[in-house]
Amino acid sequence: MYLEVVPGCLVLEFETGCGSLTTSFARAVSPTGYVYIFDFHEQRAASASNCLERTSRGTGISTLVTMGVRDIQGEGFPDQFSGLADSVFLDLPQPWLAIPSA
Repeated sequence: MYLEVVPGCLVLEFETGCGSLTTSFARAVSPTGYVYIFDFHEQRAASASNCLERTSRGTGISTLVTMGVRDIQGEGFPDQFSGLADSVFLDLPQPWLAIPSA
């Protein structure tokens, strides 16, 4: 709510968990926004992607999400997002390590 995610926003998220927050973000940015989510673990990202596909069947929500595997704390967010994100959500034990990139 405090991120003020609305239709058309570009959201960057780090750490997928089960993907339920990602689904909420995708619904909030729909129909013209987008959510890019990254996780340390390839298996967890794949699992969340599968969950998103199942829970959003018929809604088109999953077409608004791209999942990737990346160490945001070590590598930062990809340069292609520099200055473009409307909101960044970090679900990390030490989120301040990713602040410079965000």
